[in-house]
Amino acid sequence: PSLKFLALQNNLIETLGTSLAYLHDLEFLDLGHNRIETLNIEDSLPPSIMFLKLRGNPIAAQLMKYRQPFVE
Repeated sequence: PSLKFLALQNNLIETLGTSLAYLHDLEFLDLGHNRIETLNIEDSLPPSIMFLKLRGNPIAAQLMKYRQPFVE
């Protein structure tokens, strides 16, 4: 069996490192409500990720500046 869903919300995580990059079948990662300020996606996450939840992290506020609204 392979891991496709991983929920790590509310764990006071500050950095990811490269350990998750080896979960080659991971598609859904919930990192909500941690303390993540920066994230190097290419080094930290596998390319199989389809859904990444970062809400409630300092990085989420930075990313919202780049988000374009779908409905005006």
